[in-house]
Amino acid sequence: MRIMLIGEFSKRTGVSIRTLHYYDEKGLLKPEKNPISGHRIYSDRDVMNLHKIMTLKALGYTLEQISEMIRESSFDMSLVDSLRMQQKKLEQDKEDIETTLVTIRRTILLIEGEKEVNSNILMSLISSMQTEKAQREWAEQFMEKDVVESLYEVSEEEKMKWEKATLQFYKEIKRLVGKPANDEEVMHVLKEYFTLILTFLDVASFDDITNIFTGIESIEDFSDEELSKLEAEVEKFVPSPLTKEEQEWLDEVMAYYIENQAFGFQTDENE
Repeated sequence: MRIMLIGEFSKRTGVSIRTLHYYDEKGLLKPEKNPISGHRIYSDRDVMNLHKIMTLKALGYTLEQISEMIRESSFDMSLVDSLRMQQKKLEQDKEDIETTLVTIRRTILLIEGEKEVNSNILMSLISSMQTEKAQREWAEQFMEKDVVESLYEVSEEEKMKWEKATLQFYKEIKRLVGKPANDEEVMHVLKEYFTLILTFLDVASFDDITNIFTGIESIEDFSDEELSKLEAEVEKFVPSPLTKEEQEWLDEVMAYYIENQAFGFQTDENE
């Protein structure tokens, strides 16, 4: 039987000495030790055990799981069950990684277009990107199926258009905060944003918005408690980038706009 010191074993297997030390500490790969020098002595059997460790690690198992599995001389159907669970986990990991990559790509484009972005606004937009799947599942409870599809089954370019508009909207809100509700510039910013919302929802006017909700004929069908609950749910997906003072001002000017402008207001293409 061939024996090797740790340096030679590391070169032969391509695994760093530091990692071999770690595996030894964890009890995963415990070589014999020279009783005189205390040096670790590896054998061909350790090479095989290390291959098992690296193979199971490549399949996504944790070191704790591997520690149990490498003690088995053979595997039965329990391994199939374990592999199926591991497959499901890795498929979810793959989906999460893809979501993260898409989020990074869209965030880069947002920042490149602006050069500088308020951190609260950016974090709010990133949170919205990362929770799209959960948002859709939530929306399906309240909205008509075709509406949900039109909102979420859109191109990345369409999503970027919405995110850029939202970014600009909040930038303007932070700039305009404190101005009177009937200020011409404030009304213009709100009109532009609400026009985009109507277009995005594919409705002609604010009167039609209730049509997108399942079993809701009027916004008045929502109790104050239900509206508060809806707002809290949305906040979990998309935290507001505004301070308390900014949000209170925005609520005030939006209420004024809706009362004086929005209902009966239509998108330009439908006027």
